[in-house]
Amino acid sequence: MATFDAMTVDQSAAVDLLGYGTRIAPAMVLVVALYLILRGQRALPLRIMVVVLGFLIIRDTLISFGVWGYGLGDGWLPYVRFVNDPLLVTGFAVGSILTTLFLVLIEKDGRPLLWWGRFNLRSTAWALGGGIILAGGLAALYQLVPLAERGGAVPGSMILPLITVAAFGNLTEDVLVRGYFQGFLMTLLKPWQAAVGAGVFFSFCHIFLAIELITVFPVPGLHLGIPVMLYALIDGLVCAFVRLKAGLLPAAVSHGMAVFVLATGLI
Repeated sequence: MATFDAMTVDQSAAVDLLGYGTRIAPAMVLVVALYLILRGQRALPLRIMVVVLGFLIIRDTLISFGVWGYGLGDGWLPYVRFVNDPLLVTGFAVGSILTTLFLVLIEKDGRPLLWWGRFNLRSTAWALGGGIILAGGLAALYQLVPLAERGGAVPGSMILPLITVAAFGNLTEDVLVRGYFQGFLMTLLKPWQAAVGAGVFFSFCHIFLAIELITVFPVPGLHLGIPVMLYALIDGLVCAFVRLKAGLLPAAVSHGMAVFVLATGLI
């Protein structure tokens, strides 16, 4: 069968971090300016959306500079690969932790929306259950497509950095979507409705990636971005309900388990 491996990362390429910073700087200046203008409790929803927009710019522009990328094995099965640079990938995870801490510290109005949860037997079961649904589903599907057609093997030196990314690299995203956004929806809607809304919003946050995939391989009658959007929707819904039942940190564990399978090529 034909393969359509979109957005494959050149793992040997050097990353132009200065060029990346220059590219996103104008947008980041506007994001910070808007955030500072939108002060007060009543403007909190707008601030949340501004920060989400800034996060998407930071995350998705990294693709253009070869830090990471989505691909589709056999034209339908999503996978993720990072550049072969352990220090850079580890730094990406550390940067996510520091960014999240900074955001939580300065966004005092949004703190009541963050239910972190705690790890006891019940919450751990929710975290692992959500992760098994997401990672296990991917692992089963990956048996249908050879590893060479979904990104290939990952160097052994990258496994520990990728575990770090899976554990911490998505923390900012989790706090924004399942923390602030879902927490705010819960002030307006029933809890299950807020969870569904957060799941749909998580998929919405992958629209740019889906558009890029469609653009790279405009195969007639086949929208290659659809698998990315669909998996993001499933991931978003599962993690949103884990957050609803057990808290933000258990949901981050579920999400991290999925990222680990997507990115490591070990399965």
